[in-house]
Amino acid sequence: MSSWTSSRLVLGLVAMGGIAGCSVSETDITTGTGDTTTTSTSIGGNGPGAGGASTTASTGGAGTGGAIDGNGGATTSTGGSGTGGSGTGGSAECPPITVTDGTTEECDAMGPLALSDSNTTLCPEDTSVSWPAKIYKVPVAVGDCLHLRADNVGSPAGADLFGFILDPGGKSLLFDDELSCSVTNPDGYDCPEGGTTIETAGDAYVIVGAWEGNGCPVGDTTPFVVSVSVNDADVAVNELCAADLDVLIP
Repeated sequence: MSSWTSSRLVLGLVAMGGIAGCSVSETDITTGTGDTTTTSTSIGGNGPGAGGASTTASTGGAGTGGAIDGNGGATTSTGGSGTGGSGTGGSAECPPITVTDGTTEECDAMGPLALSDSNTTLCPEDTSVSWPAKIYKVPVAVGDCLHLRADNVGSPAGADLFGFILDPGGKSLLFDDELSCSVTNPDGYDCPEGGTTIETAGDAYVIVGAWEGNGCPVGDTTPFVVSVSVNDADVAVNELCAADLDVLIP
């Protein structure tokens, strides 16, 4: 897919299920309209464990003396104690993210993109049920040119990636098929790269995920690398949270 001219995004981490009626693919993009919405949930869990403990004690009997009084002996033994384990939570909770109608303007400024974050994303089966992606937060100022590049390095089947930039004010811009991928996509699609001019100061979001298709077998995870720059300087980014983008299109 080469462009997405307008999108209404409502972004969050879905704990169970998805929002029906949202079906988006590389070749079928739907534009939404309506009010601004914010939402945030999380997926995670705890696995409590319980330790055991035991204690035993015994006391010897009194001794019997002859001409000289004898002293009774005593023995005491203590059992060991165990410590229970604890479970590990799931993905970090996404913060509330406000998304509005409208797109931002493209820009050309970019850094060397020498810094990158290596990550993975799940391959979707049905985007009306679940459409997973990874989200990164980038502080920006008005007039900055925020640039992203995502590549399917190490993808076994050549995943078809997409990349969003979401302005702090809520407008967004999709990038797709601008960059030759490191691993050829079997359907002939390319990887995302591009920049957008920031309209509102605050935290912008870079979002990377995979389209449905032969390059991303259902149920697999596929690796990718993402690089980000602001104006002519690279920015080191780390994953903020994982999200189900099924809620992007109301």
